[in-house]
Amino acid sequence: MPDKLRKEKGLLLEIQRFCLHDGPGIRTTVFFKGCPLQCKWCANPESQSFVPQLQFSEIGCIRCGRCIKVCPVQALWQDEMKKIHYIPEKCIQCQACAAVCPSKALRTAGKSWTVEDAVYEILKDKVFFREGGGVTFSGGEVLAQIDFAEALANALHRNGIHITCETSGYSSEETFARMLKWCDLLYLDLKHWDSQKHKAQIGVGNEVILQHLTIAQKAGIPLVIRIPVIPRYNDSPADWQEFSRLLTQYQVKEVHLLPFHQFGAGKYTQFGMKYEYAGYPSLAKEDLTEFAETLSKVIPKVQIGG
Repeated sequence: MPDKLRKEKGLLLEIQRFCLHDGPGIRTTVFFKGCPLQCKWCANPESQSFVPQLQFSEIGCIRCGRCIKVCPVQALWQDEMKKIHYIPEKCIQCQACAAVCPSKALRTAGKSWTVEDAVYEILKDKVFFREGGGVTFSGGEVLAQIDFAEALANALHRNGIHITCETSGYSSEETFARMLKWCDLLYLDLKHWDSQKHKAQIGVGNEVILQHLTIAQKAGIPLVIRIPVIPRYNDSPADWQEFSRLLTQYQVKEVHLLPFHQFGAGKYTQFGMKYEYAGYPSLAKEDLTEFAETLSKVIPKVQIGG
C-alpha cells in the first residue's frame, strides 16, 4: 500500500468484534463518526458529530474532583454532596478531564485512526471471517469519510476480506459511485417513503437516496433496503402500503425492518443532547408482523431485524 494511503486518517467511534448482525457470518464492525443527517431517534447520538466528544456517565463517577482541577473553562463543578455536574454548553472538548478520570466516567467518544492501524486491528479477527463473515462499515455515515473508507476497504480486499457498507445514501453522486467500486454488500437505509416527512425528521428529503438506490441497482451490487420503523412516524397501515408501492417501483428484492428501541436513550444525557423520543414505546418484532406481511406480498425477501 502506498505510504500516503496507509497514513490516510479517519475518525472512528470504535472497531467492534464478533458482531452477528449487519451482514453475513461473523463480522467486525467499523463505526465511523460523523453524519450529515440528524435522525431524531438515533440510537447512537455520539455518531453524529464530526469531532471527538466528551461523554459523562454519572453512574461511574467516584467524585474525586480531578476533572474540575484540569478543566480550563469550568464546565464541571461539584456540589456540597461532592456530586460532579457537567455543563455541555461551556465545554470546549479539550478532553483534559477524560485524560485524568480514574473511573472512566468521563471518556472521549471518537478517535483518529490511520488506515494502517485500522487494518492491523481488524486483521486480528481474520480467522473468524473464513465461514462467510467479514467487515462491516457502519456509522455515523461512511460516505462522509470516503477517502479513508476507500483506502481501508481496498486494503482489506487485498487481504481477501468481504466488505458490507451500511449507509444512509446521502452524499454526492460521485462519492456514492466511489463506494460502489469496493462495496460487496450494500445496506441502504430508507426512513420514509414521503420526502416531506423524511425532511421533517431527518433534515433532508429522500430524493438523493432514491436516486442512489437506482444507481446501486444498475451497478449490480447486492442490495438490502433497511427501514427503521418508528412509532407515529412511519408505522401506520397507510405507510406500509406506500412503502410497498415505492419499493415495487424500484424493484427492490430484499427489505429489513428495524424496530424502534430505547437502548440509546441514556446516551443523550451523557453527551448533553436533547432527546425528542423519550416517551415513545419500543417496538417488538410482533409489532412489525403486519408490516412485514404487507411487504412480503410484493418483495421476495422481508425480515424483521438486521
